Amino acid sequence: MFLLLMALFVLVPLIEITLLIKLADQFGTWNTIGLMLIVSAVGAALARHEGFAVARRIQAALQRGELPSKELIDGVLILAAGLLMLTPGFATDFLALTVLFPPTRMLYRAVLIRRFKVQTITRIGGQRSPGSDHDVIDL
Repeated sequence: MFLLLMALFVLVPLIEITLLIKLADQFGTWNTIGLMLIVSAVGAALARHEGFAVARRIQAALQRGELPSKELIDGVLILAAGLLMLTPGFATDFLALTVLFPPTRMLYRAVLIRRFKVQTITRIGGQRSPGSDHDVIDL
């Protein structure tokens, strides 16, 4: 885990700097800075809009007496996308925008759900019961 974090803290800035230099060479420094500001502003507005939409869906689910599990995962994904939008650069902004769009966010949510289901079962040592859609965890 430590090596993964170190790689992220080194590789992501290197990728961002390389991309910014190449774009500045191609389009000019001021055009690149302007584009970065526009992409960040659009991303921030989209994050705000999607965040409020998810908050409304959470509230509606709670009023119906349902557990808003998918909506909470969407909220965490939108928060992560908002944090990615704060980092300067186009690669993280592109990743954030893919998380902010609902159709692609569904893919990220499905991956997270699958990963945490498997991780929970293996860590605790439980087993799935045959023919059941629910996880059964024997302690």
